[in-house]
Amino acid sequence: MKNVVPFRAPETFERYGINWTREPTSKPERLLREAFLTYENSSGKDGLISVLLLALVSRRQGAVASDLQAAADFAEIMLAMKARKHQDVTLAAIHSYYTESGSSDVTDVALLLHRAHLGMQAPDVERPPSRHLRPVRDDG
Repeated sequence: MKNVVPFRAPETFERYGINWTREPTSKPERLLREAFLTYENSSGKDGLISVLLLALVSRRQGAVASDLQAAADFAEIMLAMKARKHQDVTLAAIHSYYTESGSSDVTDVALLLHRAHLGMQAPDVERPPSRHLRPVRDDG
């Protein structure tokens, strides 16, 4: 069974004459596309994800225009950097918890990390404090 995301480019683009599977055919279309892609790529994680989804959908429809591909490449790099930072912080916190507490309970550490991410207090159990378990900001 093939798992396909049921998403297609919104009709809004069609209303403004934008087709992401081909290069722009007029100056107004080129300007709209450029402004849209610039705005999305500067709008944090949601904008970056939006651009990647548009490229994915366009590719499934046959092609991706070069301006969308360039914006999607940038979005992929930015999201990868954010994900890498998140992975580094998470792994450091897990390692610190395991080495300081001696615990091997995976669900316990997952709950603590989730609570730390949400800025919640840890459960009322005695554990050595970890310098890594603190609220994490989402600067997306």
